[in-house]
Amino acid sequence: MSSLMLRHLAAPGLHHACQQLPVLGLRCMSGSAVVDQMLGYVWKDLKGQGQPAIDVLRSGLSMQPDPRKGFDSARLNLALSEAFAAEHNWGEAAACSQAAGAAASAEGAAAADLAGLARLAAARALLVAGRDAEATAAASTAGSTEDAVQLAQQLMVRHATTALQPEAAADALQQLQEALSSSSGGSSSGSSGVRGVLLAVSHKVAGDLALAQGHLDTASSSFAAAKQALCGSSSDGKAVSFEADPGSCLSSRLQQEVAADVALGAAQVSMARMELEASEESLSGALAAAEAAGGEAGPALAPVLLLLGYGYARSARVMFAEGMLREAAKVLGPLSQAGEQLDGLCMRLFEEGLSH
Repeated sequence: MSSLMLRHLAAPGLHHACQQLPVLGLRCMSGSAVVDQMLGYVWKDLKGQGQPAIDVLRSGLSMQPDPRKGFDSARLNLALSEAFAAEHNWGEAAACSQAAGAAASAEGAAAADLAGLARLAAARALLVAGRDAEATAAASTAGSTEDAVQLAQQLMVRHATTALQPEAAADALQQLQEALSSSSGGSSSGSSGVRGVLLAVSHKVAGDLALAQGHLDTASSSFAAAKQALCGSSSDGKAVSFEADPGSCLSSRLQQEVAADVALGAAQVSMARMELEASEESLSGALAAAEAAGGEAGPALAPVLLLLGYGYARSARVMFAEGMLREAAKVLGPLSQAGEQLDGLCMRLFEEGLSH
């Protein structure tokens, strides 16, 4: 498909027009080949952002025999979810990822990794939107053949929405560790990058549970396993993504978000051990990954900046600490009506860091 044709499909307001003559020509090609080219254009040329990307992907869905079924429909819906997430439209992002999960689940074991990825995207979007009950339901949706992955997603939502009692947290951690140990580690054809990310998230959740209980060695091992799963999902150390291979189900944005999450966990372990240099090294990696995922002013930077400020305060670098904490409040301020409260929280963290 030529760039000119794709640009025509992406033109705002032309979604209905492109269901006519352009579609007739495209349907002469293999359906998956068309989807590959669309995804390649969306992620390489449009960077997966804005209305043009959304229009191209919706046009692709309109070409599917049944937009609610099939591997290609699932891929397009998942990409749409990413495009809406980039615009902070979490309602649409959740709806599209749930549609992707339903379409992938209809394909059975062959699309198990894609279904797991869609379920993860839905749970994350719903959590961001504050729709906790729906996030719990999304993470519990049946269809995955990887018990460790599905269990981790359920625990991720539970840990984010409920204060687990020590005994419950210990039981959850043990159950997840056993599931990860017994996991075959196999992957669906062509989805090694996806499986690597799913397992990275699973180990990261185990690390979070261990860290919350003060089991620093266990947490450190879990975060290290998460990093290994993320980096070892392909021969060159990078999971195959939409941008590198349009046939993939994975975007580099999600990879970077997971990498930032894992580095944040490792940083908190180092901070708890008073290994401030190691903590800053991990936070530097988390900051780079968060910037790659959401830009230099994206809200994903806030947790990294908060922890950097806290770490600087604990090492008595007052000016650096105050700068990081105020920058975190600045990043979050436009997204919240409680900007002053955020600024106050930053200052309390600053004072707490100095007291240590």
